[in-house]
Amino acid sequence: MINILKNKFIPKDKLKDWTQYSNNLSNYPLVKKYLSYILKKWVENVQNPLEIQWIESLWNNRLQYLENRLDYFENEIKKGNFT
Repeated sequence: MINILKNKFIPKDKLKDWTQYSNNLSNYPLVKKYLSYILKKWVENVQNPLEIQWIESLWNNRLQYLENRLDYFENEIKKGNFT
C-alpha cells in the first residue's frame, strides 16, 4: 500500500524512515533545534506517523507556522532573561 499526500508518494516500507522526513528540517532551523528529537521518535514509533499533524506538515514541507511560533517564543524568553 502507498500513502499519497499532496502529490507525493511514500511507500509503506518507508513510512517510518526518518530520513524521508528529516531532509525538510533544513528549512526550519528552530524546529530542528527544539523538536527534531521528538519528531524522530514519533516517526519511528507510531504506527502511522502521518496521522500526526506536525509529521504530515513536515512531510509536506509546511512547518513555517511552527517555525514562526518557536521564533516568537525564543525572542520572548531572551527579553525576559530566562536564558
